[in-house]
Amino acid sequence: MTAESTLPTSPSNPPKLSKTLSIVSWTLQLVAAGILLQTLYFKFTGADVSVYIFEQVGMEP
Repeated sequence: MTAESTLPTSPSNPPKLSKTLSIVSWTLQLVAAGILLQTLYFKFTGADVSVYIFEQVGMEP
């Protein structure tokens, strides 16, 4: 057992991921970021679909 494996994990000391898990993690993070970036179009252009949805729930300013 090494000293590294006995250290507690924290945000400043995350657990080490295998190369495969690291690639999967980064891929999923990039997919989530891409989806969120696509929603910016609807937010900043006042797309009709977005306006309609918020009108239906009574939250359109």
